[in-house]
Amino acid sequence: MQTVTITCAYCGNQKDIPLAEYNRQIKKQPDRKFFCSRSCVAKYCNAPRKSAVIQKVCPVCKKSFETTANRYESTFCSRSCASKGSVTEYRRQKAIATGQALCKKYPGDVDKIKKVLENRENWKYQEIQKYLTELGVKHEFEYVLGNYIYDLALTDVKILYEFDGKEHNLKYNREKDKLAVQQGWKLYRVPIKSNTIISPDLLNFHHL
Repeated sequence: MQTVTITCAYCGNQKDIPLAEYNRQIKKQPDRKFFCSRSCVAKYCNAPRKSAVIQKVCPVCKKSFETTANRYESTFCSRSCASKGSVTEYRRQKAIATGQALCKKYPGDVDKIKKVLENRENWKYQEIQKYLTELGVKHEFEYVLGNYIYDLALTDVKILYEFDGKEHNLKYNREKDKLAVQQGWKLYRVPIKSNTIISPDLLNFHHL
C-alpha cells in the first residue's frame, strides 16, 4: 500500500497515511488540512473559541496573574482579594457599626478592643509588617494611647499612623489627634481605600 507523509496542521508532527485516502480528501477539498490525531483535530477546531490570555496585576495584593481577555476577565486574582477590594457603601457602614458595637460591648476596655481589632485587621498590615521588620524598626499595630487605639505606632521615634477610609469620623479623629500631640507623638493620617492591603509606599518613611 502506497503512503504519503502529511504534516499535522496543529502540532507539526508528521504522519504517514494511505495515498488513496490522501487523494480522496484532496479531491473533495483541495485546501484541506491534515492532522496526526483526533486530539489535534479537536484542539485546532476549539482554538478560535478560546479567549486570549492576558496578564493583569491584582489591585489588592499587587501580584501578577493571568485572565482571559473577554467580558468575564477577572479584576482580582482570587475570591479573597475580590472580597477585600470590592467594598460597597453597605460594607463601609457595616465597618462603622462593627466599631461602634465593639465600644458598646467592651466599654472602657481598650485592651479587649485592641485584641479584636488585631485579629480583624491583621491582613491589611502584611506588607508594612514585613517592611518594618526587615528594617529593624520597633512598631506596634492597634497601639493603645489613653482611651484611643491608633492603627500603627513607631514606638522608638514616637510616630503614629492612622489609615483613614471613608468610614472615619472627623470629630473622633480630631480628638485622637489632640491626645497624640499632648502625649508628645507626631501623627500622620494616610487616606486609603477601605478594605485594602496597605503598602509601605503610601507612608512617609523618610524619618526612618
